[in-house]
Amino acid sequence: MNSRAIEFSITTIVTLIIAIIIFSLSLNLIFRFFDEASELEQEIDRQTRDQLMQALKSGNQLVLVPFAVQETKRGNFATFPLGVRNIGNEKQFQVLLGFSGAYNPDGSDLTQKNSQYIEQNWIGNFKTGPPFRLKKGDSEVRPVSFKADVNTAQGIPTPKGDYVFNVCVFAPEQPTAPPPCTPENRRLFYTEKVYQMTVRVV
Repeated sequence: MNSRAIEFSITTIVTLIIAIIIFSLSLNLIFRFFDEASELEQEIDRQTRDQLMQALKSGNQLVLVPFAVQETKRGNFATFPLGVRNIGNEKQFQVLLGFSGAYNPDGSDLTQKNSQYIEQNWIGNFKTGPPFRLKKGDSEVRPVSFKADVNTAQGIPTPKGDYVFNVCVFAPEQPTAPPPCTPENRRLFYTEKVYQMTVRVV
């Protein structure tokens, strides 16, 4: 009986050691996978930034939006790169955001009266971006983020569809408060254009 008990104990210990080794190897593989995924994401971001900077330098555009549509799910962020090039004297720039409209997958309007809620909860503090300075000939890539909130109004879940936002680049010659990012104010903006980015909730 004693020999059987000892044999059983040894078998249990060996099995436990093997299980711990397998578990450790699995954790190592998981962490390595996430590290590589993170590095790949950073590399993609770096590549996107480099390509955008190159496009700004070689092209004739002063503001560049390479991706006008980003897909995401409710509760997640959608981040767009925005390139800005200064060909004039050194000045201060700001990226301004505003809600434009929302549409069902079939193209029908679903904006209703939810504009204020969407501006507050999808754009939030990003409505007026932090100012940045560019010298003559310099370019900058800025991230523009929107959160696909779980609601479009209090108690109304966000349906699938396209949520379109205005994007304006403000660069006044003299310091002044930024105006709302709307087509009516286009003449006040750098390049006198209002750009658009679409968050596609899937």
